[in-house]
Amino acid sequence: MHSIRQPAYTGENRCLPCTAVNLFIAVVISLLLASLSIFVGATTFVVSLGLIYLRGYLVPGTPELTANYLPSEVLRLFGKEPESTVAADEFERLSSMTSSSCDGSSSDSTCLAPEFRDAWQRRIESTDPEGIGPRDVADLLVVAEDDVSSIGGRAFVVSGDRLVHWPSAAALVADVAAGAELSARSDRSGGWEEIGVDAREEALTRLRTFLSDCPTCGATLTRDEHRVSSCCQPSKTVFTSTCEGCGAHIVELDGAK
Repeated sequence: MHSIRQPAYTGENRCLPCTAVNLFIAVVISLLLASLSIFVGATTFVVSLGLIYLRGYLVPGTPELTANYLPSEVLRLFGKEPESTVAADEFERLSSMTSSSCDGSSSDSTCLAPEFRDAWQRRIESTDPEGIGPRDVADLLVVAEDDVSSIGGRAFVVSGDRLVHWPSAAALVADVAAGAELSARSDRSGGWEEIGVDAREEALTRLRTFLSDCPTCGATLTRDEHRVSSCCQPSKTVFTSTCEGCGAHIVELDGAK
């Protein structure tokens, strides 16, 4: 049993597109065999289901086949390769509010503007993690306070059907502070309130990658990059930032540099 089972492709790691493709193949083969013998067709189908259950796939190489040949529209139906809804002009507007060109000491082409970094840090220091509630999230996402409800911890429901959550209290503090500063600058810098919710969420997440100290305990943040292999998708680089002191997860971002 242990030699047949493939934990990498079953249980929580089961890939729905791969399973769907293999079930389709199993049905087609079983129907073809059933035209010759119902018993053989039924037996083939049962054995195929068993193999798919134990191994995650029937045809060897299915993960590679689905990654290379299934259209992205099909993968999105299973939660793979989500389509970005953030417009380029929205990011350009946000960049003008927060960024500046780096000097020769940095390998990156863009850095936080010193003025924005200092103002953001002051707001972080004055933000109480225990005092953050639906009103702060409403202000952050620029929606009515009545449209936001807390479901415990750092998770909130917006407009009844949108779930937003943060990996830690420290990440939430950083976003609330950044949102407040961006809102204060919006009149003279291009309109934070005019930017879509998806763009705001993604921009705030990317802003957290610039932090060097934990927003709640002040300890140094450890940054790391590693390659992650995902079934039905090409491998990708994931950037993470974690507090050395309290262990808070600040950000996990796909494709970060």
